[in-house]
Amino acid sequence: MRAKKAQKNLLDFVLKFSTFVLVGLIPINLGRHFWPEYSYVLGIRVDYLSPTVFVSDLIAAFLIITFLISLFFKYQKISKTILYLIIVLFVFTLIFLGSSFFRADFWLGIYQLFRIVQTFLLAIIISVVLNTKRDQRILFLILAAAIIFESALAFLQFYFQASMGLKILGEGSFNSQTPGISLVDLYGKQLLRPYGTFPHPNVLAGFLTITLPLIYYQLTSEIKIKVRYFLILGLFCGLFILGLSFSRTAWVATLACFVLIGVLTKGKSLVKNLLRNPKQLTLIIILIITFFGLFGPLVLERFITLSSTDVHTVSLRSKLNSSAIEMFKDSPLVGVGFGRFLTNLPQYFVISETIRVIQPVHNIVLLILAESGLVGLGILLIMFYLVIAFLLVKIRKKEIFAKILISTLLGIFIISNFDHYLFTLNQGRLMLALILGLSLTRTTS
Repeated sequence: MRAKKAQKNLLDFVLKFSTFVLVGLIPINLGRHFWPEYSYVLGIRVDYLSPTVFVSDLIAAFLIITFLISLFFKYQKISKTILYLIIVLFVFTLIFLGSSFFRADFWLGIYQLFRIVQTFLLAIIISVVLNTKRDQRILFLILAAAIIFESALAFLQFYFQASMGLKILGEGSFNSQTPGISLVDLYGKQLLRPYGTFPHPNVLAGFLTITLPLIYYQLTSEIKIKVRYFLILGLFCGLFILGLSFSRTAWVATLACFVLIGVLTKGKSLVKNLLRNPKQLTLIIILIITFFGLFGPLVLERFITLSSTDVHTVSLRSKLNSSAIEMFKDSPLVGVGFGRFLTNLPQYFVISETIRVIQPVHNIVLLILAESGLVGLGILLIMFYLVIAFLLVKIRKKEIFAKILISTLLGIFIISNFDHYLFTLNQGRLMLALILGLSLTRTTS
């Protein structure tokens, strides 16, 4: 009996530690790319189609195997919601595994299907493993540390208008003159937008949109003074770099997220804690005034350029949307196949521009419809319904964390309507797995 308990405690420790490491690796874009024939479109290598083994994949594989061992020995208990989610995920896998056999580029579909299944498996593991408030406190500190690091790196990139040479962490090598690099037009001058260790400034901004509400939540609880100052630093750094990312979608998503948090919680918990600490309240007021003073004019300028210098981007995204709709019309039930939006794009879109045109449609619903049809979208919506229904039950019980998470899901929904990285990029899928996993967690003291 003691041996079995010792085994359970060891597996629990390994699972928790591995999960913390995986979350800490979300910003690290380090991996080994492979370039099979299907990863080329019109002779151009497309990153989205490249099978890649990321550092985080090694931890994820170890985590999944360990979790399955723990389930086999009945060391872990799963809720009915998780069980239903597993069943739906299994059906989803069988359907699209079968449909891939009838396509020429079989391995492309299998790889993309694997990534989707991996995302939901990791969400399930996170929901089961990080099930105590202590686990969540450690998680939020890890995220705050990641935000502070990414903020420092992003600021240096913006200041020097070049990367900092951290290839070992997955940072790209670029400067403001690099072809295809993301720039922003400000008052007639083009400036490099900061990337951090992410593949695009929008992905960096999305990471902040998704993690900042979690930091805010931890600030509403009773925590040590030093920890509180560390979280406030993370919150301010994150907001500062969110502004500096010049990501309009992330700005809107973050604003909507915090507005909903304010409506659902009325801000009582945070205000109550801050009123007990006048110095911290004063610090936050100063930081807020500084933030809006710095970025108010820049935000206005950024939205003004949407109808002038950025009109080409709007036109391109509209053409990609039309292409996705046409693909769906041609194969409405199961779509053209996972990962095949890009390989089929030349049939629907005359590509005569730069490589940046060869990218997924910037709307996840349209992308899912094009690649998996009504069947795929329907099954994925069922899985999201299970998550949201579970959250709403906890909200009715007046759980603050559930209100934070439903607000974060609103931010994710907004981003998903204007970008694709939460579905197509490794870091985006890990972010999604984190929020879905936390949403399904039954937290204990």
